[in-house]
Amino acid sequence: MSETVVNLFSSSQAASQTLYLRNNLASTGSLPFKGPLGLCPDIIQSDQVVDNPQNAFSTVSSWEQAYNVQPLAAVPNYYYLRGMNGGSKAESNAFSLYYAPAQVLLLPATFKGNALTTADGLDCTPVSAPPGHIGVGEEAFVWTPPALPANSYFNLIAQVNAGAHPDPIPAVRDWLDLAKLIGQTPTIGIRSQAQVSGKQWIRRQQLKVPPSFTTSPITITLSASGLAGTRVSLLCDTVTAQQTPVLLGPLTLGSDGTQTGAVFILPAGYSANLAVQFWNPDNQEVAPGASLSVTFGYPINPGAELERAIADNLVNLHLHGALDDKVSASIQPKAMAIVSQLTFTFV
Repeated sequence: MSETVVNLFSSSQAASQTLYLRNNLASTGSLPFKGPLGLCPDIIQSDQVVDNPQNAFSTVSSWEQAYNVQPLAAVPNYYYLRGMNGGSKAESNAFSLYYAPAQVLLLPATFKGNALTTADGLDCTPVSAPPGHIGVGEEAFVWTPPALPANSYFNLIAQVNAGAHPDPIPAVRDWLDLAKLIGQTPTIGIRSQAQVSGKQWIRRQQLKVPPSFTTSPITITLSASGLAGTRVSLLCDTVTAQQTPVLLGPLTLGSDGTQTGAVFILPAGYSANLAVQFWNPDNQEVAPGASLSVTFGYPINPGAELERAIADNLVNLHLHGALDDKVSASIQPKAMAIVSQLTFTFV
């Protein structure tokens, strides 16, 4: 047990006071949680049953690893969940796990009917952890999914529950509710990540704006690591009600840290398939671990909405600073909330 991870959360900031799931490997439980989003490393896929998962997935080396989560088709896949107890008392909770076909906006309606179960048919598995320690779910969730088209993938959504049955998924009534669900809810862990190659590829995601949402300008931002000189494009297969295409690129990716983006009006009720397409025209070597991120930002309105966003730690003031001046100047107000973040990781 000497390798067991303990007290990794920072005491210099307010930390989650319960069993929490991480947004990414750098997360330490401090609130507000920081990006990147959708990279929860506490969802773990295996093609076989793991003996003593508590020991296997609570070591330092395991805690520092993000495992693949995409399932093998037509055979059983075993999913294990873990979390850190950020409180001062022992926690006894339960995990649940959901899936959705690849989505841009990960709304509860896209996954709450897709709960996975254990080998015994249960929709939760018990988990417990002393203060400052990792708890791993006692049982695996077992899933035999159908084969997906080569250009698609699954989203995985984990939840910490107070009792032996799944808690209600938080309600998402508007853009800020969505930003809170995916980015500032410690009991929710999300993987919206696809593994890709350094050759040409396409990945398709469903994009659905609920009719109850407001029509809004949404900033789509591209950022990459290790992909300078390659090319990428984003394209929706349906124009908006204003007869405007949602199209970014094709464009050549710059050096690490360079970001580019554009603003699109997404109407309430809009539905389309978003294709992310990648080219490597010079066949340059792309090292494993290179990544492409696609971020969707919602501009927060001044007044009561801004006050609410600040209270819920949803304001991302850095999103505009990284964009071109021409793009940034076209959007008011400057305060933004991230409502989606997709990551394509090269293997």
